[in-house]
Amino acid sequence: MLFRPAVIEPDNGCPATRGTRWRASIVLLFFFCFGAGEISAVAQPPAEGLEVEVLATGLEGPIAIAVGPDGRVFVAERQNGQIRVLENGQLGPQPVATLSAVVSGERGLLGLAVDTELDPEIATHLYAYYTPSPQHAKIVRVILNHDGTVQMETVIDGLPAAASHNGGSLGIGPDRHLYFSIGDLGNPEGTKPVTSLTGRIHRITLDGQVPEDNPWPGRTEFCRGLRNCFGISFLPNSVPTVLFLTDNGTHVDDEVHRVLGGQHLGWPDFQGKSGVLGQIDPLYSWSPTTAPLGIVYYDGELLSDEAGGSLLFGEYVTGRIIKLDLDSDHLGIRRQEVLTDRGPAPVYALAVHLDGSLWFSFGHSIARVVPARSSWIRGDVDGNGRVERGDVAVLLAHLYGGSNLGCRSAADLDSNGRIDAADAVTLWQYLAGELAELPPPFPECGTSSGQRLPCPVHPACP
Repeated sequence: MLFRPAVIEPDNGCPATRGTRWRASIVLLFFFCFGAGEISAVAQPPAEGLEVEVLATGLEGPIAIAVGPDGRVFVAERQNGQIRVLENGQLGPQPVATLSAVVSGERGLLGLAVDTELDPEIATHLYAYYTPSPQHAKIVRVILNHDGTVQMETVIDGLPAAASHNGGSLGIGPDRHLYFSIGDLGNPEGTKPVTSLTGRIHRITLDGQVPEDNPWPGRTEFCRGLRNCFGISFLPNSVPTVLFLTDNGTHVDDEVHRVLGGQHLGWPDFQGKSGVLGQIDPLYSWSPTTAPLGIVYYDGELLSDEAGGSLLFGEYVTGRIIKLDLDSDHLGIRRQEVLTDRGPAPVYALAVHLDGSLWFSFGHSIARVVPARSSWIRGDVDGNGRVERGDVAVLLAHLYGGSNLGCRSAADLDSNGRIDAADAVTLWQYLAGELAELPPPFPECGTSSGQRLPCPVHPACP
């Protein structure tokens, strides 16, 4: 469903707990190692004027999404090190680049960002965070030249890595600096030394240098005190930079933070509301834990009609996307609700497209939240808004395997009052150009071939 009442509870003000981290950690590690079961690729029924449209399936751990200045959407696959691209909603047949990532535990290709200030007619600059060996990570710049050639340049190397809590979030801030997260690597006490790199958000230039205005002179840290941050986003045009992030708790107190440079967010001494004077408390926290991953700030008309905008983040354990509406000064939460509830598959990453739609990855798929269509297109039997060869496969799967159809009226391609193998043949002939148009639909639909059908289920269809 979309926009059903949320079931997560506001934070309970509990102090930090250093107890067993079994709940979220075991579930998280299981999905990272073995993946998640696929969810049906049929779009959800429209509700509150929105619907979820699945665009691509079969991906190997789509852990990060980045939208380019020309509308192309780049996807990082954690489990095979590939960077894929969707153009006009279509997944390209081959990766644009492949990184030699070690994939075990929570290692692999973990983060992806794109420089939106460069002209894509000349080149596209992607930034990728990955683990080339079990004990270390690095960030590279992947240059996609307009002539089709690809170059890779090391931005920063020698970052620590481990089997768990690597972090790996990556983003380019409004100050055009690169921000990335490193978790506590499963060793909370190891984050305490001032020389440690773990449990932190780092800030470097796009060429890998330490900015002169970093909070700790000569060091890459932007903020400290994190357990395992899987998602970062930015308040647009903020000066100084305002960063939003998710942080995984133990068995209590997952957190969403609003961060300024130089802050310490509490871990490992505090979780949730600390009650300690001067301690930076999270913007939002909750128990029991659900392992929040990607987060994005959204202020478009589709999902947010308030001046403060909203934060949206995905949950690993539940497969939900949670929406937090911010107050006008971005310092508090006015309201929270569940935006999508897709079931037990992890939501990895979220991104806002140039058209204002919300893109996200879940399980092995890429989807987007778009305005609901009030009717269906004839021949569009999977309900994704296009008539294509995939509709033939969905129609055959329905006939022989019982898969769902987005619109049964749209599936009766020869208008004989039933859905059978002849419809698959008719649709294939139409797509191959052997038929100029599809046969007209049932008179009750009141439309001609090629138009949208206002009847989602025709009574004559089985």
